[in-house]
Amino acid sequence: MLEPALIDRIRHIFLHPRPHVSISSATALLGWSRAKMKDAIATGEIVLMETPLGK
Repeated sequence: MLEPALIDRIRHIFLHPRPHVSISSATALLGWSRAKMKDAIATGEIVLMETPLGK
């Protein structure tokens, strides 16, 4: 089971009032390092979505 604090950070990403959360913001919200985010993107654990504002 995920920790409640991590669940709150994930909800913040997906329920964000703007239709776009930058990769760096998502990394900070998850409490991950840039390397961990890069690995998660490379392995498909995290899927980037294209929006009018960017990935």
